[in-house]
Amino acid sequence: SKTMRKVLEITFGGEAFAATICGSAAEALDSARAGAPAVALVDGGLPGSYDLVRELKSIAPNARVVVLSSKHRPYDESQGSAVGADGHFDKPFDSQKLLDRIHQLVGGAPSPVAAPSPVAAA
Repeated sequence: SKTMRKVLEITFGGEAFAATICGSAAEALDSARAGAPAVALVDGGLPGSYDLVRELKSIAPNARVVVLSSKHRPYDESQGSAVGADGHFDKPFDSQKLLDRIHQLVGGAPSPVAAPSPVAAA
């Protein structure tokens, strides 16, 4: 949704990330092909979200892929595991906790020098 894309844009805008916010699965795949992301956030509310995870992992096998889940669309542990998801994060979320999780996935504390590139399809 436009709202979720704006939230992610604001969340990652002040950090040392080169974030690309995508409005569709096709956009996210094109972005991943153009430059493999360190982390990809996939909105579990997108139709075919688990297929998107699988495709992102095939394009960028070293990327960490996190599914944004919700009460309406809970994370499916078995499906996530089958497609190679590296976990999930529930919406609505605390922005700082999401940032902390992303930093954890890419190997530690925030660094102004190392700038991972999350790709988010929301």
